[in-house]
Amino acid sequence: MPQGTLAYYKPEKAYGFIRPDDGTRDVFVHLESFPTGVHPEEGLRLEYDVETDQRSGRLRATGVKVAGVVGETPVQ
Repeated sequence: MPQGTLAYYKPEKAYGFIRPDDGTRDVFVHLESFPTGVHPEEGLRLEYDVETDQRSGRLRATGVKVAGVVGETPVQ
């Protein structure tokens, strides 16, 4: 699963962009891709899957998880 940092997030629009650790192009992410109860904020470390958006043809993050968290407990 790719990892990256939430580099930009616009709460009033419920979307943002993840900057992948591998240096590839930023990936669009929508609030609906985050687990229930996660409040996205810039700088948050994430793991995610990537798919191509059918409408725009751009990369979109799906199945987003907070990196280093298993269930409700952070990995130490």
